Amino acid sequence: MKRDFKFYFVLVISIVCLAAMLTVKEFQNDTFYTIKVGEQIVKTGIDMKEHFSWISGLSYTYPHWLYDVFIYFIYSWFGFTGIYVSVIFLTAILLFVMYFTTNKIIDDKGLSYSIVIFLGFTLKDFITARAQLVSYILFLLILYSIEMLREKGKNRYIAYIFLCSLFIANCHCAVWPFIFVLFLPYLVSDFVYFLKEKLKNKIDLYKKSKNLDDSRIEVEVASHSKKTIIAMLFVIITGFLTPNRFVPFTYFIKSKMGITLSYIAEHLPTTIEKRPELFVILAIVVFILLQSNMKIKLKDLFFIGGLSFLALLSKRNYSLFAILSVFSIARIFKLFVSRRLKSFRVEDVFKENCIFITMILLFFISSFFIVEKESQREYVNSAKYPVDLSSFILNNLDVENIRIYNEYNFGSYFMFRGIPVFIDSRADLYTEEFNPFCTVFQDGVVNIFKRYDMIFDKYGVTHVAIYNSNKLKSVLSLDNHYKPIYVDEYFTLYEKCQ
Repeated sequence: MKRDFKFYFVLVISIVCLAAMLTVKEFQNDTFYTIKVGEQIVKTGIDMKEHFSWISGLSYTYPHWLYDVFIYFIYSWFGFTGIYVSVIFLTAILLFVMYFTTNKIIDDKGLSYSIVIFLGFTLKDFITARAQLVSYILFLLILYSIEMLREKGKNRYIAYIFLCSLFIANCHCAVWPFIFVLFLPYLVSDFVYFLKEKLKNKIDLYKKSKNLDDSRIEVEVASHSKKTIIAMLFVIITGFLTPNRFVPFTYFIKSKMGITLSYIAEHLPTTIEKRPELFVILAIVVFILLQSNMKIKLKDLFFIGGLSFLALLSKRNYSLFAILSVFSIARIFKLFVSRRLKSFRVEDVFKENCIFITMILLFFISSFFIVEKESQREYVNSAKYPVDLSSFILNNLDVENIRIYNEYNFGSYFMFRGIPVFIDSRADLYTEEFNPFCTVFQDGVVNIFKRYDMIFDKYGVTHVAIYNSNKLKSVLSLDNHYKPIYVDEYFTLYEKCQ
């Protein structure tokens, strides 16, 4: 430990500085509704009802109630600054967990550090005050526990999986079913192993007759398969241990059935232009695997292949690829490096004083300038969220008796300010999958430009709040039934004439 002091010092400084660099001070819409929902839970509990939209009769599933309460308390005690610091703290925990679990898997401090720092830099777009930041950490701990359970067979790892699953079911139940996906590569690998053993003689004869070499895919010996299945059964139990009934079992399926997937940016497919690092990582991995004497474990093939496929399907899934494929990528790099640079260790590089000092200064200076730049920003971007408009509404209108049509992107801020909304970024709430016969998302996001007058009449809209860049503004400015009563640089509020 003493001889590796410089390495661990660089590790701590790197991760803390990287966490600060990745965290954006400016909040996005989900954070605003998280605070408000958390406040409502503390005051009235989880009643499965919607309290913030003026659309009557809606029910709400509270998919991340525990995280909502957590953020609300931080906001109550420390304001927006507390939330900002909490994101830095959780990001640092995520990076530390990535490093220590990866190092436990491959037993290579320097290589684990290098891979985690590289992958960490690619996560910038996903570091924000949302429940996903907690689920990332818990997913990684579950994956590590599965690895250790199969290696050592100790029951305590089943308990760890159970506890992490319980937290996910209550902090972010929308992704809770993904835990079962983490088990699949191991169970399929075991199935292939048992099948291979049963057909061993026939396979050997076939390979001999065809003069075939051993496969580049390594099928590991099945170990502790029964305990792996038991752990998965315990995960099922955690789905029932939530105050929001059976939501962990139903939310994910319902959310994948609605029209929101086609209209929300983070659900759209990944392109090389938007996420070049994904294609770079895959290209490097493929290049390494094409080298002689290289093999890939079947489970790693499933992890890298499956997670990269999910990342290509949806932008938001890249984060899962970067975090959960870290063990598989590390194993491949470890094998590649160990066969070519047998005596080289990355951590030894930090023993050189010039490199040690350079790394410390590099991270300190970089984080200082980035954090300094972030400090110039406001927590709430008034170009994206109607700060002054909200104040005008609260001071001049009877918010309890008006019906404001608002755009999807800033509905959560209206919620935060206590203004009843037409729609907000809890997109699924406004679809038929979660509220039968509810077509608010389709009407307010998809069809609004085709027949705004019919939609406004359908819901009894009295006021319209939109961005000045919205093409609906040019139409309403020519409609004698609507008059502007508030206009600023970014937003306009229209009132329907009586």
